[in-house]
Amino acid sequence: FFFFTNRPTLVTMAEPDDLYTLRAQFWLGHYQMAIEEAKSIARRPMPPNLKAEREEFLSRAYIASGQQDKATAMTDTPALQALALKAQFELSAGNEDIQATLVDQI
Repeated sequence: FFFFTNRPTLVTMAEPDDLYTLRAQFWLGHYQMAIEEAKSIARRPMPPNLKAEREEFLSRAYIASGQQDKATAMTDTPALQALALKAQFELSAGNEDIQATLVDQI
């Protein structure tokens, strides 16, 4: 249901959060810029959920930019563990035995 009133409403734009630029750089494919942005905002105080999301975007940017070895070291949360497995899978391209072992871990 929609409720309409005759009162004028004030519409304001929501302020972007601390990860706005990081997300934008990542989704635009500017992975190195996303990595630099994630490192620069790491020093800012932010809620734990945004810290976890920042780490996930950092790990994804490492994988996308071909730096899988850096992503495999990040395993603090289940999401980072999954991204580390993806990075290990990509690092073992051509070695089907290792890839089969990684798939079994999933």
